[in-house]
Amino acid sequence: MNDPKPPFTQPVSQNTYEDEISLVDLWLTLAKHKTVILSIAATCTLGGMVFGFISSVKHTYVTAIQLGTPSLESTKSTITKLEKLFIPTTQAALDSPVGLKVDSPDDKLILLESTTTEDKVDAVRTLHTAISKRLIEDHAVLFEKQLTSLKTLADNYATTLRDLQNNNYAGALGENINALKDKIAHTKSATDTQDRLKLELKFAHSELAREQQQIKVAGIDTQTKLDQLRMQIATAQNTSLISTASEYERKGKSPLVMGVLGLVLGGILGVFAAFLMEFALKVKSAKAQA
Repeated sequence: MNDPKPPFTQPVSQNTYEDEISLVDLWLTLAKHKTVILSIAATCTLGGMVFGFISSVKHTYVTAIQLGTPSLESTKSTITKLEKLFIPTTQAALDSPVGLKVDSPDDKLILLESTTTEDKVDAVRTLHTAISKRLIEDHAVLFEKQLTSLKTLADNYATTLRDLQNNNYAGALGENINALKDKIAHTKSATDTQDRLKLELKFAHSELAREQQQIKVAGIDTQTKLDQLRMQIATAQNTSLISTASEYERKGKSPLVMGVLGLVLGGILGVFAAFLMEFALKVKSAKAQA
């Protein structure tokens, strides 16, 4: 009797588990190529920090100047004076490394803007202070001239108003009317004489009414202009400084932040390079055994 054949069993290949991922193998691979990983991470970190320093953070500093009221000169003239005279001469006098531009969002405000690194903030403040001081001093001269002119004009209007209130012609007309009334009252005969006096009296009344109306209209107009001038004088202000070199905006990359990003990126690239090198070594070893 033949012995029964043993059940067929598939031979286990020694390569069955070769493709499985082992955490230990991963760790050994990383440890084996740690020099490569550290080198790439260090290079990326250093590169990130260098890039951060090269493209360092830029700060925008703004000085705000309020123009005087009433208007001392046009905003366009003020900007031209700053750009063509005050800014270049002040920069040359201070030997300032800071650039500067002028802006005017409206006709009452001038902005001086400088964009530079934080280490030059003192130079920015020095430059902005010097330029704004020159502009304010220049406008102070214009302000005094304009204020004197307004006061003189106001005095002239006040004198005109007093003259209107003490109008000699109206007073003379009034006296003439009273004299005519007396004549008419004392004239009891000569009807033609009374008629002539009454006609003169009527004309005098008409002339007085016309003169009083003109005085009233002129007085109202003069008083209105005088009040407006006094209001301008009371509210007049010279050009003044609102703020000096206040930080308005910040742009750029911090070297520290770029260094951290470089470290993270370098670590990722280093790990990828380690596994790529290990794969290349295994391929080379397999070819050698074949």
